[in-house]
Parts: sequence; structure tokens; C-alpha cells
Amino acid sequence: MQNRTIISKKNEDGSYDTSEYLFDGIDLYHGDRTNKKLEIAPVGTPVKNVSIQLVCTRDNIEYEFKPDEDNEYNLKCDRYPGLTIHFEDINGIKYKSDKNGVIRIINILTIPLDFFIFVEAEPYTVKKISETNVLDDINLIVWSN
Repeated sequence: MQNRTIISKKNEDGSYDTSEYLFDGIDLYHGDRTNKKLEIAPVGTPVKNVSIQLVCTRDNIEYEFKPDEDNEYNLKCDRYPGLTIHFEDINGIKYKSDKNGVIRIINILTIPLDFFIFVEAEPYTVKKISETNVLDDINLIVWSN
């Protein structure tokens, strides 16, 4: 039997966010900072070695978010040069990724675990304010073994 993991979005009050997108809106033209609480939970039996990775897919080409040279806790992608993303646990401790941008969340997941995704966009991350559907090509991949 294969162990499965689910990931959910949570509101500040602890209720689950069922909207289609991770964030309601991020101002990539003027600059913005925002975060979202996520919950990762095992389905059935405990899950071992849970990892996550952010990948941007455009025209069947994958662009991975890699650690920033100046701050290895921050993840950046060439596709969005003004965008910085990092993950923290509920105590404010940042998760560090390996050189490929893979973050190991927990060794054994037996109960739901909350963590945060933080997104910071520098002003003019997009060149035109009229650009729409940005960030819809970014996927958060979760896996375990």
C-alpha cells in the first residue's frame, strides 16, 4: 500500500481555504509581501521523508526555484527574477533547501503539520501592470518515500 500525503490551505482562523489559487492576489508591479499557512497531513499510515519543491512550468520547460546565493533559505527562479519565496514552520524557523531547491519538511509525518509559505515581490517583478495570470505556472510538489 502506498502512503499518501495531502496538502491544504488554511485561513488565519484555522478554517480551510478552498479557493482555487494559493493567494488571492500579489501585487507584482508595485511590490508586495504576503504569506499563507499550509497544512500537510498523512492519509492513513505515517509518511516518511516528506519533501517539497517549487517548480515553474512554461512551454513544457521546468524552471526550478533554487536557493539564493546571498541567503540560502530564500528560493528564486530565473522566470520571476524579482520574486523571493521561503518556507517557515509555525515557530518562525526557516526551512533550508538543498542545492536543487528541495526542502525536507519532516522525517516522519504522523499528524497534520502546519507551515507557512512567504512570498516577497520586488517592485516591477512584472514589466507591465496589465500582465495577468502570473504565478499560475508555479507548482508546489510534495512527495515522500
